[in-house]
Amino acid sequence: SRSSISLQPRVSGQVAQIFVKAGDRIEAGTPLLAIDPSKQQAAVTSKVAAMESSEAALEEAKADLASAEDKLKSLAAKKQSILFTLENNRRNYERDKQLVAEGAINERIFDNTTTQLKTAQSDIDSTDADIRSQRSAIARARASITRSQRLLQQSQADAQEERVQLEFFTVKAPFTGTVGDIPIKIGDFVSESTKLLTLSQNERLELQVAIPIEKATQLKVGLPVKLIDAQEQARRDAAASEA
Repeated sequence: SRSSISLQPRVSGQVAQIFVKAGDRIEAGTPLLAIDPSKQQAAVTSKVAAMESSEAALEEAKADLASAEDKLKSLAAKKQSILFTLENNRRNYERDKQLVAEGAINERIFDNTTTQLKTAQSDIDSTDADIRSQRSAIARARASITRSQRLLQQSQADAQEERVQLEFFTVKAPFTGTVGDIPIKIGDFVSESTKLLTLSQNERLELQVAIPIEKATQLKVGLPVKLIDAQEQARRDAAASEA
């Protein structure tokens, strides 16, 4: 045949199944044999679990960010409410300060107004501290998302690499052809240097024919050639491509 190859595995392991036999005509992509994939399957399972863990961590980080942003909005609204109260208490303070100076109200009322003003200011300071803390929490959540995204991408790549490697444990025909010699058997340990079987494309064959030197002058391109089998029965007519 014009094209014949000896297939070798891309991984090492024990031959678990052989799906073909010598002489079988097979199509491209047909599984030829399987090498025990149990160890590699375990590696795939482990990497997939790591990938799922990374996905969960990313979703958790996104949820933390959403929660932190919602809380920040709530704190901003709270601050606006306290600012309104603070401004109102300041006006009351200035009014009562003038009134107590004029003797229109007693000191107890003014003291109460003063306490309300201080309380509102304290609430503002406390809320500002909470807002700063929440902004820090948002920054941490965003950093966690970035970190989780990187880990997820890496775990996805690792899982895909192991899946690709798993595919190598099933040896498939690279082209349509006929199976030749199969020197291995089920249970044999094979490595990347082991010859598994031969595969030939024999739709077109190359024939070498010895011609007596005295007949050389009769040869020409396109000269019909008749092939006969051992019983001298014609098998195929062909046109010589070279002479």
